[in-house]
Amino acid sequence: MLIGNSIHNIFWFQFNLIFLTLFFAIILFAFNKNSIKILIFMGLICFYLYLSELLYVILIYYTKFFRSNIGSLIELMPISVIGCIFSSLNSLLILKNLHIFYHYILSFITFLLFKYNIFVKKPGFRYSNVSLNILSSSILFLLFGTISFETILKYKFIILFIRYITEFTGGIYYLHPLIRDYFEENSFKFLKKNYFDSIIIYIILISNNISNR
Repeated sequence: MLIGNSIHNIFWFQFNLIFLTLFFAIILFAFNKNSIKILIFMGLICFYLYLSELLYVILIYYTKFFRSNIGSLIELMPISVIGCIFSSLNSLLILKNLHIFYHYILSFITFLLFKYNIFVKKPGFRYSNVSLNILSSSILFLLFGTISFETILKYKFIILFIRYITEFTGGIYYLHPLIRDYFEENSFKFLKKNYFDSIIIYIILISNNISNR
């Protein structure tokens, strides 16, 4: 019940989100000025457990639900710490007026990261390529966080489009594993598990949510 998987498989994320939110809140309030240093230390320890494969060695003998959820907590910790560092440095305010040229550079770097196997993959659970996730999520955060929304707001059709496709995120979140598993069983085209397949599933679920409105 606590881990969430026994209710619905997708609830592993709620467990991770609630645990990490409470953990970070306790550290930030309890240690005040030294909280970021402590979180950095915790993030490095978790990153070490992943790189050394100790995390996998320790948890592989536990039940699937336990090792997947606890393992994903450790794998997500370094990325969460990076987010806290960005927040503490007010990075988006500093880079708010980032030139459009650097947005192209960041986009190209993101393409390279996902196109080619740059990092060595270690045994893991949900997000096993932690090194890739840390770097790519940081770049994507800076890329989208420094977009000039003042400019975008001038184009009402863009705002309407964003609101429209994000209106059904709850239904998409709950149903996407079922649709994914169905396509994996019935279509060889979806066995590669690439981003194009994700977009197709997303569109199907948006259409389904609209029709059930």
